[in-house]
Amino acid sequence: MAFAAASVLGIPIGTLIGEYAGWRSAFMALAASSALVVGLLVAIPRLRPERAIGVTVLATQLRSGAVTSGLLVTLLLVAAQFATYTYISPTAQSLMGIESMFVGPLLLGYGIAGIVGNFTIGMRGSSNVATTMVLISLALAVLMIAIATIAQHQIAAVLFVLGWGFAYGGVSVSLQTWMLRAAPEAAEAATSLWVCVFNFSIALGALIGGAAVDHISLASVHFVGAGLFMLAATVAALSRHVLRPRG
Repeated sequence: MAFAAASVLGIPIGTLIGEYAGWRSAFMALAASSALVVGLLVAIPRLRPERAIGVTVLATQLRSGAVTSGLLVTLLLVAAQFATYTYISPTAQSLMGIESMFVGPLLLGYGIAGIVGNFTIGMRGSSNVATTMVLISLALAVLMIAIATIAQHQIAAVLFVLGWGFAYGGVSVSLQTWMLRAAPEAAEAATSLWVCVFNFSIALGALIGGAAVDHISLASVHFVGAGLFMLAATVAALSRHVLRPRG
């Protein structure tokens, strides 16, 4: 839950601090948070792994259909998210017509909606996580198309952004549930692969979004994101047979 909360609150809080106190203050807040993390690492007792995670263990997990499908959904969905969300500020100002002084509060609303989605979807979607990922991906695809086409109506634009935050808020917890369900006997190895793919997807998504903005248009990035979200929904739908619902 903490990972999911951080993923939806981090950028909005940083943007809000930068907007009202300057970008240096945002970096100072990041430095203070990092120092706190170091302190926690020193204070928290060490947890010994159940077993060593070597290349053989990781390769074994990659031969599991449930694990590889979860990693592919992660790759597509997170890349789609960061292809679009990387450009949320220019999108808000250029496509939605929102003044720069209101971008920070808008993103804070996105983050709060994400926290609500984190707990709501996390609690209700764990019994059938593949279907949950299909619904989340489809919802995000629809929202991307809406933002690219009718977001000039500001009330609608705000609702779209809040809906975006709510839907994406359930992504991290649902994907983590997927990996734990896919490899209950090797959770450390499976989640290690998942974290690797998740972080790679962030960079890949930003790269894809940048290429779309540079070579096509700002609005096109949302159509690209919608396409990736649709692919994620397709993979999740096709993977339901390898990831049995709980209960």
